[in-house]
Amino acid sequence: MPSTFIRVSTIKLDAQTRLQFNVDGNPSDPEVLEVAPEKHPLDAFMNMVSNPAVPTTVVTDAGDALVADLMKHANLSFSLTSTLNDPPAQRRIHVEIQKRASAAHNYPWEVLHNADGFLATTPGVAFVRVVPVADNARKDAAVFGGTLKILAVIAAAGVDGTKEWEALDAGLRRWTGPLECRVLVHSPALKTLIEDAPNKLVGVQCDMVPLDSLELTEMLDQFLPHICHIFCHGQADKSPRLEIANNATNFGNPPLFLSAAELAPHLKSAWLVTLNACSSGAAVGDINVASIASELVELGVPMVVAMRQVVPVTVANRFTRSFFSLGLHKLDADFKQQQSFVFDLNEAVVGARRAIVGDYGGPPVEDRIKEWTLPIVCSGSKPFEIRMPEPGAVIDDARLARTESEIAVYKNALETGGWSDAKRAEIEARIAELQNQMEGAAASPSAPGSQP
Repeated sequence: MPSTFIRVSTIKLDAQTRLQFNVDGNPSDPEVLEVAPEKHPLDAFMNMVSNPAVPTTVVTDAGDALVADLMKHANLSFSLTSTLNDPPAQRRIHVEIQKRASAAHNYPWEVLHNADGFLATTPGVAFVRVVPVADNARKDAAVFGGTLKILAVIAAAGVDGTKEWEALDAGLRRWTGPLECRVLVHSPALKTLIEDAPNKLVGVQCDMVPLDSLELTEMLDQFLPHICHIFCHGQADKSPRLEIANNATNFGNPPLFLSAAELAPHLKSAWLVTLNACSSGAAVGDINVASIASELVELGVPMVVAMRQVVPVTVANRFTRSFFSLGLHKLDADFKQQQSFVFDLNEAVVGARRAIVGDYGGPPVEDRIKEWTLPIVCSGSKPFEIRMPEPGAVIDDARLARTESEIAVYKNALETGGWSDAKRAEIEARIAELQNQMEGAAASPSAPGSQP
C-alpha cells in the first residue's frame, strides 16, 4: 500500500539525464524530470566528504533540488503531499526502476528535503527501490517453522569484525523465540571470542569462512537461513561482487568473490539479506549494470538492505546494531500477535538512519553528513507474507525449500514458451499442486507417529 509509487526509466540526451516516470497508476501519461548531473546539486552531494563539525548546505541543497524537480509535476506533487499526511507506519515512497534505468537507482532518493526537514528522518518516510521480479523468481509467501535461522558472515579483509559481531549480538537479543545463528568469520581470534563468550546466546555457533565459494554456498543450502547478514567489502564495477575474506586472506591470498547470480540460487529460504558492504547497493549507470542488491531481488530474495556508496566501518556497525535491534523486536512481536503477516522492516531502517545521525551528534548534524542516507532498501513490488503453522504442525524447512525450487523450475519452463495448450495446462496444474502442498505444510498437524 505505498502512498507514492513512481516508475522510472532513463534515457540520456547530451549532458542531461531524463527520468521518465509514471505516478500512482498513470502509466499512459508519463512525465519527464530533467536534471544535468554535472551541474546539479546531487552531484556535489554524491561526491561530498562528511564533516559534522563544518556547516554546509550541500546536503540540504541536494534534497531541496530533488524535491523541487519532483514537485513540478502535478500528480507527483499531490502524491508526495499525501504521503507526508499518512500515519507514520504507512509513509512510503516506492521507486520502481526499470533495468535500463540503472543510473536512477543511484539517485539519493533518501535525501529528499522540504521545510519540515529530511523526509527519511524527520517524518520518517520509508524509501524503497522496487525491483521488477519475473514470475518464475518471485516468492510471495513463506511458512515459518518456529525457529528463526540467521546466517551471518563477518569477513571484511583488514577489518576487525569484533564491533560488527557485538552489534549483531545486541540485535539478536531482541528475539525471544528459538534461534539458530551460524556465524562465519575470517579471524580465528573473533571465532574464539564468540565461542568462549560467557553470556553466549543459546543457538549461536561460530565457524571459519570456508576456503572456497562452493563450500560457502553449500553451507547456505544446508542451513536454509531466513535472514542472511554479510559484512564484507564490496565492488561496484562491470562485475559487481562481494569480497568475503577467509583465513587464507589473512596471509595474502585473495578473498572469495561472489556475485548476486552466484549467491541467489542458495538463498531460496531467505526473507531478508543485509549487505553491510561498500557499494553493494550501487548500480553502474554508465554501462547499465544493476547493483548486487537489486539483482538479488530480481532473482527472488524478497527484501535486501544494502549500502549505496562506500560506508565507514563505524557507520556500518551502528546500522547493524540499530536495524537488527529494531527489526528483530518487531518480528518477534509480529509472530506473537498474528498467524500471518506481511514481512516489512522498513521502520527499522528509518530507526537505523536516526541512530546514525545520533552517533554524529544528533540533529541538526544530519545536514552536514550523508552517511545516514547510505542504507537503501530493495524489494519486489508485491507484499511478501510469512505464515505460522497451525498448532501441532511439523514444518520441514528442507522439504519446503525443495518444493519452492521445484515450483521455480516449472515456472521457468512456462516462461520459455512453445508449449501446447494441453502441456501448459499440465504444468500449471503441477505448480498449483505444489503450492497446495506448501499450504498444507502450514495448516495440517502431523498424524501421530508421522515423519516430517
